[in-house]
Amino acid sequence: PNVMRFEEGGVEQTRWDESYYETQTQLVRSRSVLDIALQNPNINALVELDPDFSRASLVSELRRSILAMLGAAPGPTEETWERLQKRVTAEHVTDTRFVDISALSREKETAVVLANYVAEAFEVYHRKTREESLGDAFLKLEREKEKEELALLEAEQKLQEFREQAQAVSVTT
Repeated sequence: PNVMRFEEGGVEQTRWDESYYETQTQLVRSRSVLDIALQNPNINALVELDPDFSRASLVSELRRSILAMLGAAPGPTEETWERLQKRVTAEHVTDTRFVDISALSREKETAVVLANYVAEAFEVYHRKTREESLGDAFLKLEREKEKEELALLEAEQKLQEFREQAQAVSVTT
């Protein structure tokens, strides 16, 4: 968010660039987030048990079956995260900081559960990336601190050497 300016009359301007929200909606459907969601055995089972009902999926399955009957090697099967990705949508809610996550399923309850698990996975993903970046920053600051402590120690040693030399010079004169 921007820093509040006096001329704005105390109203904080917190609109982010639309590209930020586009990135967030794409992240919701990314493999990184969906793999986190699929770590939960409940969602994994839901995706496996609830068949994909899209026309593209039926055509793809028919094509694979025909290729198998003809003896040709069928194409690679979809991974679970890809099947989940086809069912999940994410959209920025205009003039808010919210991203609306929805899922498709034959059963309404299953769609709700899928959307909620993906939303939780999205939160976990953001928490992990924030912790990693903060951890990286901490390590960098720790290295910088050690470097500065060494420089301080060297400066103190040089100062002590200078004092000893200055005393030796003043005693001999």
